[in-house]
Amino acid sequence: MKLKDIIKAVNAKVTGLNNDFNIDSISTDSRTIKKGELFIALNGKHFCGGDFISDAVKKGALAVVAEDSIRARKCIKVPLLVVENAEDALSLIAKAHRDTFHIPFICVVGSNGKTTTKDLLGHILKVKFKVLKTDGNYNNQIGIAKTLLKLKDHDIAVIEAGTNSLGEIARSSRIIRPDIVITTNIGMSHLAGLKTVSGVLKEKIAMVESLPKGGVWIKNLDDKVLAPRNYKGIKTLGFAIENPSAQYRAESITYTDAGIKFFLGKKDFFIPLLGRHNIYNSLAAIAASSIFMEQELIQESLSSFSATPKRMQIYRCNNFKIINDTYNSNPDSLKSAVSALKELGESGRNFFVCADMLELGKKSSALHSACGRFIARSGAVDRLILFGRYACYTGKGALNGGMKKNNIIEFKDKNKIVSFLKKQIAENDTVLVKGSRSMKMEEVVEELLMAYSV
Repeated sequence: MKLKDIIKAVNAKVTGLNNDFNIDSISTDSRTIKKGELFIALNGKHFCGGDFISDAVKKGALAVVAEDSIRARKCIKVPLLVVENAEDALSLIAKAHRDTFHIPFICVVGSNGKTTTKDLLGHILKVKFKVLKTDGNYNNQIGIAKTLLKLKDHDIAVIEAGTNSLGEIARSSRIIRPDIVITTNIGMSHLAGLKTVSGVLKEKIAMVESLPKGGVWIKNLDDKVLAPRNYKGIKTLGFAIENPSAQYRAESITYTDAGIKFFLGKKDFFIPLLGRHNIYNSLAAIAASSIFMEQELIQESLSSFSATPKRMQIYRCNNFKIINDTYNSNPDSLKSAVSALKELGESGRNFFVCADMLELGKKSSALHSACGRFIARSGAVDRLILFGRYACYTGKGALNGGMKKNNIIEFKDKNKIVSFLKKQIAENDTVLVKGSRSMKMEEVVEELLMAYSV
């Protein structure tokens, strides 16, 4: 990109001399910056981007974008683009770059399943196309901008968009400008910022409302909130397990510990994933990829997919199983994970290591209690192992749901969880580990894997 075009995109005040030259790429990390890059000095809760400008320039930054401050103006011998908000500037530069590409942009939104759906879709499409795909779940404003700035000679872009506050999806939609939107579901996620399920719907649906005339909306028709909604001028494709009106409906479903088999019309599909929720994720990916390629290719590609790390990722340890679902947790994803345990139908016992679900706001206590009741009534869990601030609420809920008190164990220390499991696990048992991201429950999984040399 020409620096003068970047200046125009962010409406910056410029200090420095020549600005009519090319920028090779853009970086927000002074530690890894390379010669020829533009450095954007982002600010965070615990740092000021201006502190890293000198280091970035020494390493070869050709220009700097920063908010107006003494730090930003001091000792700058390259063009300095002064902006009101550095994060907004990053988004504006990404949008300007994205606008030069005339390829299909597919955006995945929803309360649960976004990352797996995005990964499934990218895995399928790469058989035939060069695909730009969001790395991991870098789905916030900064992550989306960085992803779009990677656009080069790609044929299709698959972008995941997340949110935890009202208005974030609308801002993302103006940068991404999608042609196709996949909405996985609407549930109880990020209630601390979005307050209610109605707030979640309002936020997620903003991406659909940004679609141009002739755009495509792929939605979950088993979701009672999404099913009745339609928009003029937008083509709608539905996926479902229950709803017979869906164009993409899974039937004759068979669950195994290797994955799930189902029929879509007359074609049989296999996905090497666990849980009914992953059927929905697969159907969404099939619906989107069918716009661009033949179902035979989709069938073949799906069967070779590998589970997204820390999302219902199964490990076989000698004579028992560990299911690592530690990436995140909310009421809907917790229920899906417990249901997957039941679907497996193993002959051994099921241990559920259940840590806190976060970002649920004022409803945290009530939702943990409700999930405890669900766990007990599911009949899928033999031993419930609890960890975190809200463990007592989950435990009380499980007790009220009919689970015996001696099968509900609360721990304050992760190491003690591991020690307990090592003494308890027997042949054919299954251990499911789940919690919100910041609970870091993967540490329990890692300790178990080390103990059994997996």
